[in-house]
Parts: sequence; C-alpha cells; structure tokens
Amino acid sequence: MSRKIAIIIAIILGVLAVFLTNVYFQQREAKIAGQRGEEMQVVIAATEITKGTLISHGMLAYSMVPVRYVQPGALKIRDQAVNKVALSTIMRGEQILTSKLSSPDVRQTLAMMTPPGKRAVTISLDASSTVGGMIRPGDYVDILASFTNPSVILTLFQDILVLAMGQDMVAASGEEGRSRTRTTTSRREAVTLALSPQEVQILSVAMEYGKIRLTLRPRMEAGKALPSVDLSQLPPVVDLNTLLRLYIQRPDPNAMKTPSVEVIRGLKKEITPLPQ
Repeated sequence: MSRKIAIIIAIILGVLAVFLTNVYFQQREAKIAGQRGEEMQVVIAATEITKGTLISHGMLAYSMVPVRYVQPGALKIRDQAVNKVALSTIMRGEQILTSKLSSPDVRQTLAMMTPPGKRAVTISLDASSTVGGMIRPGDYVDILASFTNPSVILTLFQDILVLAMGQDMVAASGEEGRSRTRTTTSRREAVTLALSPQEVQILSVAMEYGKIRLTLRPRMEAGKALPSVDLSQLPPVVDLNTLLRLYIQRPDPNAMKTPSVEVIRGLKKEITPLPQ
C-alpha cells in the first residue's frame, strides 16, 4: 500500500514540475516581449542590392522589427519597392527606405546632365580655391589660372556650369623614397565642370604649369564680364606657349614696325605714324 502511495506522489510531483516549468517559460517570454515592445512588419533586402539596380520581388523580404527600431521612411509593403532603382547600395537585411529609391524614369547620369557640345571634366582643387567649398552643382563659375613663369593671372573661362561637387581627403607626405615620418591631411574639392573640348585642352595645360582658382558667379548674372578669347583657331596641339600667346597678345618680333613720331604736348604723349 505504501508503495502505491509513493508512486502516486511521484506522479503528482512530476505533473507539478511540468506545470511550474511551463509557467516559468511563459512568464519569461512575456517579460522578453515586454522589453522588446510592439513589433512591426517592414520590408528588408533579401540580398545585397547595388546602386543603380532595378529592384524585383526576389530581392525583398519581410521582417518583424520592434517599433522603436523601425527607421523613418521604412516601407511596409514589398510592392512599394518593386521596379524602383536603388540610389545607393543596400546591404542584406537592411530596411528599405523611400529615400534610397527612385523611379527609373528620373534617373540622370552625368552624361545626361552634360550640355551638348560640352565635356564633363573633373579637377581636384584646394578648398580655398573653390570659395571655401561653398560651390554647389548647378552654380556657374569663372576659372582663373595663375603662373609663376611668367608671373601672370589669367581669366581662362567665364560662366562655366558646375555639374557635380565632391570632397576627398588627400594625404600629403615627403618625397618618394624617403621614410614617411609624418603625414598630414588637407581638404580637397573634386569639381566636375562642363567645358568644350578646346577649353578642356587649355585647362589641362593650365593645371600642369599653374594653379587654378574658381570664382562663384551671382545667380542673376549671365554673360561674360570680360572680353572672351576666340578658341576657334586653337591648334590641335596646345602647350604653355600657345596658351600664353592666346591670352596675352604679344607683338610678333618679326613683324615690320610702322614708322612713327612721338610728340609730347605738355603732359600728353601722342604717337603719329609717318606716311610711307
């Protein structure tokens, strides 16, 4: 009889243990759920989506995310991202945001933004040479070049469209071959300009032998404030001498000079050519 009672007590204790274990795990799950808070379904990237990719259904998935971790602009329906273009690379598992999507018909490449007859050319300048980095795409600038031999400053081009503006950090160090004991960084600006093929030639020579500086033009000002140079007669091959002759009207030493007489009347000087 005592053996039967012991078996019954063991069974009761076993059932009680299972019951208490279930209660414990239920309470723990409820506590964890309470800590996580309310969850929301969002659209995520099922695979890495590179910049410029046209998004399809297979690239997307759904995920439950705590509300406090849902990013602003996160999509809730997958169809909202289908047939859109990724404006930047989206990593796998990353939430799909409206700010990272664009319609295919509004995609613009640099080639599409470049006016006919122009070429997009990118140059890297000091921030001080780009109005402190305040120039923005769509602005118009004048391009100046300064040379040390000879010591001159020229306005190469006026009213030039800025297609793009970017920044990079360039490390400055000692000469090659020496041990680099100290490295400093200086801010540089990558500026993309719309220039004609002839202007690209001249700018390339100016950057090789001189220093380039940009000046920002007012929004309401159009046209050229200074006389422009005729580039139609620019030879196929351009060097520094060609550039200087183009912008600095040097007299031809082989040209025959016209005889003249210098006449001074008071403080005024007049040059009168002599009849030939």
